[in-house]
Amino acid sequence: MVEKLCSLFGQKICSIENKEYYDFPTIEALKEKSVESILKREKFGYRAAYIVNAAERLSALGGRSWLLNLQKENVSYQTAREQLMTLPGIGPKVSDCICLMSLGHLDAIPVDTHIFQIAQANYLPHLRKQKTVTPKIHTEVSNYLRELWGPLAGWAQAIVFSAKINTKSKLIGKRKRGNENIVQAKVPKEK
Repeated sequence: MVEKLCSLFGQKICSIENKEYYDFPTIEALKEKSVESILKREKFGYRAAYIVNAAERLSALGGRSWLLNLQKENVSYQTAREQLMTLPGIGPKVSDCICLMSLGHLDAIPVDTHIFQIAQANYLPHLRKQKTVTPKIHTEVSNYLRELWGPLAGWAQAIVFSAKINTKSKLIGKRKRGNENIVQAKVPKEK
């Protein structure tokens, strides 16, 4: 969807081997009234209105300047996260993704179904009967993993997430530490 959003509303950056690449659309481009109907036509569903409404709200807040003020050197992770969640369509997971991947908050841990399942299986067995990630569970899982994985916990999460969604991956193994399972990256031996 991000690639489609960029190709529809972003500026073309270049063409490599007959494939065109676009930058991410500006806030101004996404707040145009025609955007919602185009996105609905392109199967963005309920996200179409959220994208336009979030762009309008961002613009009203100061646009890019407002976002840059949420960077790690300016505010705490918790403040950035809470501010982002005031935007239409931005919940805990997406807010954590933005904090981690765009604002320098390297301890932000986006908790989706995959990370939740890893936490249930390896770290927080009392959550095994839970079926969904509620805000309370999101907080519990992210706090636990942040304490376990330290100041770069968000990137540790990204590696574990990538291995989890690649079901054929042999890069993740388990070992025991006390009564907990530890997910550990395996580095292939060089030949």
